This record gives sequence, C-alpha cells and structure tokens, in this order.
Amino acid sequence: MIASTKRKRARFDYRADEDKTYIFIDGDDDHDKMKLIESLRAKLKKHDKDITLIISNPCFELWFLNHFERFGHPLTKKHLFSTLNGFIPHYEKTMDVFQLTRKNMKKAIANSAFQLSLANDNPKTEVALLLTNKVIKEKQ
Repeated sequence: MIASTKRKRARFDYRADEDKTYIFIDGDDDHDKMKLIESLRAKLKKHDKDITLIISNPCFELWFLNHFERFGHPLTKKHLFSTLNGFIPHYEKTMDVFQLTRKNMKKAIANSAFQLSLANDNPKTEVALLLTNKVIKEKQ
C-alpha cells in the first residue's frame, strides 16, 4: 500500500516540503485489521513521516453519519448504512454528499471528537482531524 501510494504521487508534481499524503483506510470493524493498521501507522511515523493514515471504523461513511447523529456504541456496516439512508436516501458510495452534509460540518467534527475521546476503536473516524489541522500540526 505504501509503495503504491509513493508510485502514484510520483506521477504528480509532489513536493515533500509543501504537499501532504493521506491514506484513508476503513477498519471494517475487524479487531485484527485495526491492529495491523496501528502497526502500519507506527512504522510510518518512524520511516515515512510524509504519509499519514486517516482511519475510520467501521468505514468512511461514519464521517457522513456524524453530520446527523452521534454514536458512541459499536456499529456494524449494515446498521451504519441503514441509519445513513435515513438521512441520505438511496445513499451510494459514488454519491456527492457535500451539499447534503456541509451545513452540519461543526456537528460532524464534534461527533467525531467525541468518538475519538472514547476508548473504543468502533465507532471512530479521523477525517475531522484533517479539517481541524491536528494531523498537519502533528506532522510538523
């Protein structure tokens, strides 16, 4: 994954002193996968500080759901998508949901911060860290 990311960004005008590289990854509510992801994160901090993992568990769509509702208990993907469809009818992964979610951005950031404050791996999403610059500050 890391080698592939480096190859892909090499095709662009990537400047390590100006640009940041982020990999968004789903935990899939899989404890073993989450352990591997955290191991990869530790390795990146030591050897590839120019790449940052952004983890969502169980999946990225938790970020969208956080615009509407706060969850502190573990979610299955099935439950998450079912709940999300109540707010974004007929949601599909390829949909552009920005216009539907942007008015609730502060709520999503607060809900994400709440989840990150819990000891649980599920639910949690780190997407808001990009918006609040915490990841960027951590890297500097």
